[in-house]
Amino acid sequence: MEEVAEVVAVDPGSCPALDKDEILEDPLDALNICGSLLTLSSQYCDELVEGDDYEVEVIEYKSDNEAEEIEYLMPSEGKRVITLAHYSVKEYLTSERIQKGPAKIYSLQENDSNIIIANSCIGYLLQFQDAESFCRETVETHKLAQYSAQFWTYHARSCTFNKDSTQKLVMKLFSAGDGAYLNWIRIHDLDYPGQGLRTRKQAADVAPPLYYASLAGLTESVRYLLHDVGADVNARGQWDTSALCTASEHGHETVVKLLIAAGADVNAHGKGSPIGNALLEASAGGHEGVVKLLLAAGVGFDVHGEGSPIDNAIQAASACGQEAVVKLLWAVGGGANA
Repeated sequence: MEEVAEVVAVDPGSCPALDKDEILEDPLDALNICGSLLTLSSQYCDELVEGDDYEVEVIEYKSDNEAEEIEYLMPSEGKRVITLAHYSVKEYLTSERIQKGPAKIYSLQENDSNIIIANSCIGYLLQFQDAESFCRETVETHKLAQYSAQFWTYHARSCTFNKDSTQKLVMKLFSAGDGAYLNWIRIHDLDYPGQGLRTRKQAADVAPPLYYASLAGLTESVRYLLHDVGADVNARGQWDTSALCTASEHGHETVVKLLIAAGADVNAHGKGSPIGNALLEASAGGHEGVVKLLLAAGVGFDVHGEGSPIDNAIQAASACGQEAVVKLLWAVGGGANA
């Protein structure tokens, strides 16, 4: 609910996007502002999604012979949520009917909404420029930090047109280096989504923008990074996995096409990891379009991660029940060594 108090103070067209003077002192004021459109409800939440009321649990673990503390934001059981008063409210706000009536300025269309939310989230994250002073209290006192870090890529990817403003903000975040870019990953690392807040993570531990753009399926960002910035097409992240491998794993076909065209190593695999190359990942996920692109690029059938129990793509597809991919691979000779 405290997120709502900050939402009204965010203007994606301003810098900084958050005007702290405009934050509602009482989140319940939103109910008065929106009248009968909104209502207050309580629900139990077993995972932190929009982080209204939460506690912090610090867990210590050892990595590379060094102790490290990871801070998990734990949702409270008694969570108050502001929601639409009735499903008919959303139905009306997104309908064609409202676009033709006197209330058309309140119309909510999916693409425009995703642009606004993506821009707001990225603009919100851009305020965290100081990596040195960034800490758990920073996230606790900025109620939209968790949502912005976790979901901006979803909203940015969901924009289908008129997204130039979003792309500019994405590149601004990606160029923030050890400032906002690092702090975004500290809050929510796409490679390690379940590991919680890691304020001690350093820039050297963070993958380059091309890797995260490929993982998230941000096509325009990948294109810009490759063609205008000159990013390393074989950029790597978790488990030393390539950008092509993670894009293939998630089925981002257009991104895979861009990376291959830019000269990505189609046979690259994670060094010392149990995961395989791009073809194994695409095969296991049932991404036929990606599999076809990789085969056309000359990928090897039996390239896999060191110590992997899976020897080739047809085994990966079979193990995951991807019948269509198994047939495709078998047809082009992928089953010869299965």
